[in-house]
Amino acid sequence: MKLERLEMLNLISTKNVIVNEVLRGLDKKFYYNKYELEINLSLVLFTLLGNTELHKEMEREDIDWVSFVNDNYSLVEELKTGEYAEVYNDIFNEIKEGANKRAKYAFSAASVLEEIGNALTPENIEKIKESINQVKE
Repeated sequence: MKLERLEMLNLISTKNVIVNEVLRGLDKKFYYNKYELEINLSLVLFTLLGNTELHKEMEREDIDWVSFVNDNYSLVEELKTGEYAEVYNDIFNEIKEGANKRAKYAFSAASVLEEIGNALTPENIEKIKESINQVKE
């Protein structure tokens, strides 16, 4: 395995995709540790920049990505200290900042209202009405 398309890291659109994918993959929590962020970043980097033939084979064989990252994490360690270290650190710092803001938002009133809005779909409102009517009967 190798990260064969590293030159893509210099593209602003690639950086944006990486940061967004990592942040989208995080659970709602009040704190994210460095290792969670690094592993999520590694998964995105392997997916985006890795050998495409290997990805196809992994999907076909249903290979566990967590084990794969653990086995190939040396590639990320090399990335952190190699030619693309500055870009990697820039992306990781952006992810840390986004994770901090996401953690704060996850426990804000706006987040609670958003969750309530997501839960109160027309279908769920109908189910609630049905449940209330059944209780009344």
